[in-house]
Amino acid sequence: MDARLNSTLTGQPTGRSADGAPAAPEDIFMAWLLCLPHGTDTARAAKHEIARLDTAESLPKGWERLREMFQSVARGDAGHSPARRRGRRH
Repeated sequence: MDARLNSTLTGQPTGRSADGAPAAPEDIFMAWLLCLPHGTDTARAAKHEIARLDTAESLPKGWERLREMFQSVARGDAGHSPARRRGRRH
């Protein structure tokens, strides 16, 4: 299993890819997003992740970008809605 996906599933972010190199914030965010259970309140889940990042003693370089992506979802300006995911137009 990919280390990024495994860290998302276990709730223990490693910040590393399968080969041990630092994982890109975008890859970590995508793994998190894809692993959310159906029907999850993404804004609430993103706020939870922001709180986790804010309590960390130190973060790998580039994780400010990860926090920005979570903030975008938490604010609701990520451009995703349940209707769009089902293929309907507003």
